[in-house]
Order: sequence, then structure tokens, then C-alpha cells
Amino acid sequence: ASDFLFTTTGRTPISGWSKMKTRLDKLLGDEFEPWRLHDFRTAFATHMAERGIPESVVDRVLNHAATASKASAVARVYNQAELLAERAVALDKWAELVTQESADVIELEGRQNV
Repeated sequence: ASDFLFTTTGRTPISGWSKMKTRLDKLLGDEFEPWRLHDFRTAFATHMAERGIPESVVDRVLNHAATASKASAVARVYNQAELLAERAVALDKWAELVTQESADVIELEGRQNV
């Protein structure tokens, strides 16, 4: 067992994101719409908002210092709540979403090498 939840070696945290994305893009093929790793953050924030997760919780999950509004930036300075239980609910909802059977899932041959 590894001490890391996300790891590429079982001994160290994930590294080599650019190389991984290049290999994944090759597996996806030219017909796949261009994407960036940051799109995962955008998708998470959007889907959580659509499911009623408060923006303050989404911001904490994404490790944002504050939201775009000035009021939220000031409030974040004073409000140091970690919202751990709320973040757990949000991440559970995200896990349900990304693991549900969907026609949009693409099976990749050789995915263990990504």
C-alpha cells in the first residue's frame, strides 16, 4: 500500500503531468477535442455548482485564496473555516459523477501506461 492517494510510482506523489498529458492525447487521437489539465478544475467547479454545492466549499476544494468578488476576498481573510465535512460531501458527489456509467466514457487501450 502507498502513503499517497495519487501516485504514479507508489512511492512518490504524481509528477510528470506534461508527459502524461502528451501520452494521453496520443491515446485519445486527433478526433478528440483539444483540452487542458485545468479543464478538470473547471468541470469540477461547474458540476458542483449545478448540484448545489456552495461556491465557498468549491473554492476550498480547489484551494482558491478567495473568489473573484471583493466581498468574498475580504470575507475569506476573516473566515478561516476549513469546511472539511462540506468538502467531503462535494468530493463524494464528484466521485459519483465521474464513476457513473456513461456513454461519454472512452476506454483507452494501454491506459495503465498513461
